Amino acid sequence: MALSVVLMTKDSGGHLGWWLERVRRYADEIVVGVDRSSADDTYDLARAGADRVHILELAGIVEPAKDWLAKQARGDWVLMLDDDEALPADAHEQLPGLLDDRRYTHYGLPVRWVVPAAGGGLAWLAQHPWHSPRWVRLARNLGGLLRVEPLMHAVPEVAGEGANLRPDGTMALYHLDLLWRDRPAREAKMARYRIAAGMTRPTGEEHYLYEDYASTLVEVAIPPDEGLLARPGKGRVGDGVPRHLPVITLAALGDHAADISDDPPIWSVEWLGHETPARLLTNRGYAVRVRVRNTSRATWRSPGTVAGRVALCHRWDAGVWGSELPLGDVTLLDHAVAPGDEAELLAGLWTPARPGRYTLTWDMLCERVAWFSARGAAPLRVEVDVVDEGPRPRAPHFAGVAPGVATDDAAARPGPTAPGRMVALPPIRVLDTRDGSGLADAPKGPVAADDVVVLHIAGAAGVPHHATAVVATVSVVDADYGGFLTAYPTDGTRGQAFPHLYFGADRPTSATVVTALGRGHGHGRLSLHLSSGPPRGGAQMLVDISGYLVPD
Repeated sequence: MALSVVLMTKDSGGHLGWWLERVRRYADEIVVGVDRSSADDTYDLARAGADRVHILELAGIVEPAKDWLAKQARGDWVLMLDDDEALPADAHEQLPGLLDDRRYTHYGLPVRWVVPAAGGGLAWLAQHPWHSPRWVRLARNLGGLLRVEPLMHAVPEVAGEGANLRPDGTMALYHLDLLWRDRPAREAKMARYRIAAGMTRPTGEEHYLYEDYASTLVEVAIPPDEGLLARPGKGRVGDGVPRHLPVITLAALGDHAADISDDPPIWSVEWLGHETPARLLTNRGYAVRVRVRNTSRATWRSPGTVAGRVALCHRWDAGVWGSELPLGDVTLLDHAVAPGDEAELLAGLWTPARPGRYTLTWDMLCERVAWFSARGAAPLRVEVDVVDEGPRPRAPHFAGVAPGVATDDAAARPGPTAPGRMVALPPIRVLDTRDGSGLADAPKGPVAADDVVVLHIAGAAGVPHHATAVVATVSVVDADYGGFLTAYPTDGTRGQAFPHLYFGADRPTSATVVTALGRGHGHGRLSLHLSSGPPRGGAQMLVDISGYLVPD
């Protein structure tokens, strides 16, 4: 198994040659990043001893460069070291066994903080906080397993099963900062750390100012044959980094950091083409080719985990009924799609069971996060005639109705809510248009005057599929006109028998109502209609469910 070692360094000319020679004993590849502001011969030494050298622009801390640099490694494993860190002298004998173990994707190495020993020679501090931690520095170099956030003292995160090596074992990470820097230099370093950390990140001062605990320190002697460098020299001043070399800028590192963040800026798509037929049969499956381009600044990922992966999906909408199928089949990406790249997907498409004129909306979906359209990206809308040419298959692809609930037109006619048993729930928010939270089909942003929001409540938010009504607290806020909101079952009917909530531009309103859910074609759905108003008028809606009605 090939091992790549990566390093980010600055002004390390006094010891970089020693570091490179030591690492070369076990590394198949050495990749060095040099801070463009280095003023000594660091770059020249890196060019002479490393396999590849990159020039990076930094601002105070090295963490923004670490993930980017790790991604440049080409070996099967990647080992991330600092220029004041070293593995044991026999690391070339110990590493193969670790790298060949297929059980693990990463290892945590015990850290040994090296100091001058009281009786001469070198020692490491054998007590907390210097002895007990293990640092994840060795990881498999596969796809997106590894992530290092651009935060001071960020801990590398690696997916999969890992192992922490024993603190008293023979493989460890020697940390030489306490040995190489005198007390004033370390105090100056802490001052810089306090600025970078602000009020949210630890500075690690207890590690670096270890003399404050001199009366209780426990030390373990380091054998002289470890060959650790007791005192670094000084590099040649004045050479610096040649100005003509390409540089990985702060802006580029910022884009990279956004790409690996928990909420990357992926929300942009260009629809290049599709083969959606204009006429389809009811309750049938079709395969449709759709071509897209990633026009965002971050990569669309398709990891094994559901949360966060990007996929193509669709919705069916039918005018008077609202959302017919709010979430269709999900078509996964074949592979990650980088910014600017194109992808062609063979998308699975299932048609509604009821004939009619529909709007089919193709949309990209970041699963368990948001629809792209909810974050401002325009979806692809196609008008489709869904026709019935004979008996429809009895087995539906989607559970649009509960077993035993009729789907013919007669059942969709409005009528009184059947009697039943009321079940209380803790309040569950199913709609908040201010941030788009709630159910999967919850919209984001103000609802326009004379518009309808349809929520598929049955089967979600703790409400069973066979519920016939819900207890809902409906609120209207941030309105810019006066009007009323009507809550009614999605049966295609609006009328005076359904609850009205009156609001004004300076008068938000809230009320708890019991309202039936739709039957037949609109089964389990609740419609919320804002009254007409001035052009571009609208309001925000909130809905909380606190109970439901089920048949006796």
